[in-house]
Amino acid sequence: MTPHSPELFYTAIAALTPATTLRMAAVIAGLAITVIGLVLWYRRGPDDQKVSTLRRFVLPVAVSITGTMLAAAGVTFPFVPSSSTQAVDWVEDSPNTPPTLTAPVMAPSDSAESKSAAGVTQRAVVSSPAERRKGPIVLTDGYAVDLDSRDTDWNITQAEFVHFEENLDLRLFTLLDVHKAIAETTPSAGYFDCANSNDHQTEIAHDKFSEGDAFCVETDEHRWARVVITAKETDSTYSTRVTMNVVVWEK
Repeated sequence: MTPHSPELFYTAIAALTPATTLRMAAVIAGLAITVIGLVLWYRRGPDDQKVSTLRRFVLPVAVSITGTMLAAAGVTFPFVPSSSTQAVDWVEDSPNTPPTLTAPVMAPSDSAESKSAAGVTQRAVVSSPAERRKGPIVLTDGYAVDLDSRDTDWNITQAEFVHFEENLDLRLFTLLDVHKAIAETTPSAGYFDCANSNDHQTEIAHDKFSEGDAFCVETDEHRWARVVITAKETDSTYSTRVTMNVVVWEK
């Protein structure tokens, strides 16, 4: 930056904020009012002149005190830097062109939401956990599945209970019952739909699910699975067979 370059002027202009402008205006106005008060005092006339006390004494003193207080307030007014009072970088295109003001880069926020230098709200995109596994499952009455399993057959096991079997998550026993929680959803539901689901239950009655219905199931290892019923068959003995498509997400 050369001594004769206009950058000093641009720096001074960039440093002006509403707060500093207000302080400068208060000081200037206070000094001006003080000068007016002093002029009125010295031009009040001799004591024997028939001039009212208000004009000779009270008015000059009041004006002078008001101006002094206003100027003092402008000087001592606490300065609170605004978010826009930040360092300014200079970019010189060439010796004959005025410098260009560039906006400072804002430090990224730890939260999922931050503001850019232009004041535009930016929301971080949180991606869904990866799919652990997916595929079709067929359950018949009295059998349960371990949705956390990586076995080819999903560790489908005959089970009298599911709530007390630590590695089993969903059982068909005419109704559907689960180890932790089950909630109704849509066939296209994603991970966050299941993770944020409400109205959790521990079982779904036999007449409350049919082909096309979908459910979110929380596993005993705290994963989420989406279960879509693709077929439901009940024979004359009321034995039920259910086919479902399942997607299980990682934690």
